[in-house]
Amino acid sequence: MLPQTVEYTFTLPTHSAPEARVGWHLEPTRSALLVHDMQAYFARIYGTGCPAFNQAIDRTAALIAAARSAGVPVFYTAQPGDQDPQDRGLLTDMWGTGIQDRAEQTQILAPLAPRDGDQVLVKHRYSAFARSDFAQRLADAGRNQLVIVGIYAHIGVATTATDAFMQDIAPFVVADAVADFSLADHQRALHTVARTSGMVLSTDEVLARWRDASAATGALEASAELRLDLAELLGDVELVERAVTDPASDLFELGLDSLRAFELLDRLADRGVEIDYADFVQQATVEHLIAASSLVTAR
Repeated sequence: MLPQTVEYTFTLPTHSAPEARVGWHLEPTRSALLVHDMQAYFARIYGTGCPAFNQAIDRTAALIAAARSAGVPVFYTAQPGDQDPQDRGLLTDMWGTGIQDRAEQTQILAPLAPRDGDQVLVKHRYSAFARSDFAQRLADAGRNQLVIVGIYAHIGVATTATDAFMQDIAPFVVADAVADFSLADHQRALHTVARTSGMVLSTDEVLARWRDASAATGALEASAELRLDLAELLGDVELVERAVTDPASDLFELGLDSLRAFELLDRLADRGVEIDYADFVQQATVEHLIAASSLVTAR
């Protein structure tokens, strides 16, 4: 009962994204990512030649990676195979008997596969919230914003967004990381969400928010470790506080000598932060060290 093949091209909504009725600000510490129905069974209608679907896979993979780096929980929906007819209910009337209990149908697409720490929800109906403890899982994680990607946009994605809104969970649908039966269905889904239940963002907009969080986390971790290093090497709490309070101050002027500078760089190298001594002499500041360390932490 699904379309036999889907081959449509979707243009990024840079200038044509539907205008939102709300101005919510996506917060990394409040958000979670939902990868909706990216199972082989549902993806089969796209084959290998649908630009919109291939784009959605690429963008979804980027969002999953960014979410994990930023500490944003990643959830998946997965419909079980060979559902009991009573449990499947009216879905059979609309879509037939559905997915079979075979790995080649039930598995989530390999580029998007869950990892340890991700959570897979058993999918019962269009919405990820139907007959599910999803709302409670989000509450337990302290999350009240939901970024939604996947297929099919005008059915499960839009319904999940509406359900989230009805439970005071702010939904954000990622326009270029969802796909549908047609361009018209795709665009209708985005407009429906924007007008009734949530916000429509691009992948780049979401990535910018989550990468900022990842970089900030890396900087904090680097700063804490560096403070301990300087405390041991300088042996003077007041000098360490001056170095941290004024991160652009020269550490050599604060009492760091060449021997202890080499030891500091050795410690950083043990954590994967390679800084050449000659370069360090030119930029012997906490600011420079934190920047170099946080880049490694955020990777």
